Amino acid sequence: MYTKAHVFGKGPTFTDIDVPDNELKVCTNQTCAFVKNPNLAVFNDIETLQNIYEEIDKNCTIYIPVYPHKNLKPGEHYSTYDFLKKMNNVKVFNFSTKPIDDPSLPYIKGISTSHSAIILVCHLYPELKEIHTYGFSNGLGYHPCFLRDNFHNGVNPGKRTGDRLASKKRGDLRKIVGKPIIIH
Repeated sequence: MYTKAHVFGKGPTFTDIDVPDNELKVCTNQTCAFVKNPNLAVFNDIETLQNIYEEIDKNCTIYIPVYPHKNLKPGEHYSTYDFLKKMNNVKVFNFSTKPIDDPSLPYIKGISTSHSAIILVCHLYPELKEIHTYGFSNGLGYHPCFLRDNFHNGVNPGKRTGDRLASKKRGDLRKIVGKPIIIH
């Protein structure tokens, strides 16, 4: 049972921190190339997952929408993507950009993959008391390790401490999930 979660996004304050085994470690998008031993990874966009899926820890459970986005728009049903058939650690959720496919699946209404990840983990782990975010930028750009010319070219995110970003969206998200969200 997890009571604390750490969600990693691609924003300027991204960092990989040591997280005790009894705390949930959640990656979004390409952060799973840098975060060691994540429990979950969340992707709204199929291209992102397709470009990185071989690098994701095999013990990590991957969540994608039933209709993952392609080129920033809802795409085809996830079963049409052949590369997913090679993976046995993929689970799906209903996403707000398409009608509900299966009412038994979680329904996520997020504006970014980071939002989706936070809402999803609150659905999957209702006992969570606290959520810490790293790289949750709300449009303030990416950490340099995720820029196109730097990704996979040896740029290391390193350890960052003391960075904090204020977010008007954080208050809206707190209302949705009803839990403290601590932005680092």
